[in-house]
Amino acid sequence: MSQVFPATMIGFMGNNVLPAHLGELIRMYVLSRTYLLSKASVLASIVLERVLDAIAITVLFAVTGLSLALPKAYIAGGFIGGSAVTLAVICLFLYVYRTEMFLSLWDRCCGFLPKRVHGKIAQMIRSGSRGLDTLRNPGVFVFLALFSVFHWALLALYIYLVFRAFSIDLPFSAALLVLCGNSVAAMIPSAPGYWGVIQAVFTIALRPLGVPQESALAASIYYLASQYVPTTLTGFIFMVHMGFHLGELKAGVEMETLNDCP
Repeated sequence: MSQVFPATMIGFMGNNVLPAHLGELIRMYVLSRTYLLSKASVLASIVLERVLDAIAITVLFAVTGLSLALPKAYIAGGFIGGSAVTLAVICLFLYVYRTEMFLSLWDRCCGFLPKRVHGKIAQMIRSGSRGLDTLRNPGVFVFLALFSVFHWALLALYIYLVFRAFSIDLPFSAALLVLCGNSVAAMIPSAPGYWGVIQAVFTIALRPLGVPQESALAASIYYLASQYVPTTLTGFIFMVHMGFHLGELKAGVEMETLNDCP
């Protein structure tokens, strides 16, 4: 925890102040450079985290669908998203348990590439598999998935408390709906800190539930600002404490990305 938490907060800070979700790559850069870890392994662990997040969001959206009368388009989107998450989990397990099969497929399909390029990508495939070692223990994976659901449910509870603070009288399932919308919107290219898209999610998701646009917008600004300020400040403090500078991190990520390109 003492090693991972600072890098995670620095990554969140990077997402808040830099474009293109560079914070995820900054987290990888800080961890790999500080503790001499393989960048592919660290990146694979971040991918696993995102898959766990997707599982949690799918479960919570299913709960929302059982509690609220959602439009058919929402339900269809939920089925599509759930199917995609299931496929992603299956592919990850195959990748971990059948890494040699992936390497063999890589050799057969891309053996024509220059030896240096071919070997470098093959090494990345092996390193990425090691970064997903958690999947080799199904019990741990199930625990992490349940913990991810609990974590996201806490975020939904916070949204619900924001509703109450702004006199928005809606059930907890409405907070789950906004949370699921926020998670999808976070994947859309947007301004640093997700300003704009979060406001759109609040207003669009709450409009069918009878919430005035002004109330939804005010609640969304408070919700985002109350996370943005402490998260950014905490990440900045850890960044300074670990001896990094924001410009150095951004340049380091860009340089590492160029160096990793075969």
